[in-house]
Amino acid sequence: MRFDAEQEQQVGRSIRMAEMCTRDALFGIDEAEIILRARPKREERTRAGAVDRLEQAVMMVRNLAKRSSDPEIKAIAVTASRHWDEAEALRWQLAMSAMRIARGEARKLACSLMAEEDLVQEGYIGLLRAARRFDPDRGIRFTTYARWWVRAQMTRALETAGRMVRLPGGAVEQLRNLQRAMERLDQAGIDYTLEEVAAEIGIDKQRANLLLSHRGIVSIDQTDDDGLCVGDRLPSGNASPI
Repeated sequence: MRFDAEQEQQVGRSIRMAEMCTRDALFGIDEAEIILRARPKREERTRAGAVDRLEQAVMMVRNLAKRSSDPEIKAIAVTASRHWDEAEALRWQLAMSAMRIARGEARKLACSLMAEEDLVQEGYIGLLRAARRFDPDRGIRFTTYARWWVRAQMTRALETAGRMVRLPGGAVEQLRNLQRAMERLDQAGIDYTLEEVAAEIGIDKQRANLLLSHRGIVSIDQTDDDGLCVGDRLPSGNASPI
């Protein structure tokens, strides 16, 4: 089912209302309040972060109700779960209303690294992430907002699939930050050294060189200028991964 702009807003607001009802149902449960009032880290100060904390609170109350004989706690868990499940169902409807975007982007990005259907599945994940973050009051259509998340999810999947040597998630993020910093300086016409850019994102020059050498498809037997292959550089035993 496709939604027009007005339907997207209506569903988005219904999601927010279901979340508010969930939050209200949890009021007065100390353990839930601790989760909901926790001071989030910088990266969690987003709508998605707030939704994640609400989900954690609901799961906590469900578990609490299983262990408790208090009928009031059980009733609260039932009510909170009902509203939360309603929000989840609405998010799914919103996400799947834009499934054509996942299929369209998959056709554009399909290659030897990942089949089109695999990319479509990644696109659905991107749609669900977008539905979790969508704010109907910002004046932007969900389909427009979701397209970025779909492409980001697919690109990340291709980036991972394209490596015979898998970089840990943290290293992939550092590589992305490094590339973004270099692109920003290039666009601004500012001269820089790799050491300066590495320091800006909080890593040393040696690590930056190693990360940049792992861009694209990397073979475990590929050698570099000093004759070492990627396999030689991989950590062994209890050594920390890059």
